[in-house]
Amino acid sequence: MGQNCTFEPYEGGEYRCEINDNIIAGGKVLEVVQDQKIVYTFGWEGGENPVTVGSSKVEITLEENNGSTLVNLTHSKLNGAVQEHGGGWDHYLSRLTTATTGGDAGPDPVANPPANA
Repeated sequence: MGQNCTFEPYEGGEYRCEINDNIIAGGKVLEVVQDQKIVYTFGWEGGENPVTVGSSKVEITLEENNGSTLVNLTHSKLNGAVQEHGGGWDHYLSRLTTATTGGDAGPDPVANPPANA
């Protein structure tokens, strides 16, 4: 996800991801429990998005489940932008599923929209 990303997986670490030259997300890592959980703030730089850098919270937990790992993701404090972010998570989690099962998700149409879009 993104053309240039930084994710420092320790408390106080930086999260910043340039999806493309115009779409940039950022935040700070709040909590890390090795092999179990990571919590970080999230938001968008610039523009008029109601979810500004650091204003929302993402929590990802990992649980053992019959020899597999169950991933739980919660994104809260979205200031009325639940539908938009739900669509984004659906898009990128689908691409992650493809990649983690050995597939090729191909070029990201969000990061690199067609020229006529």
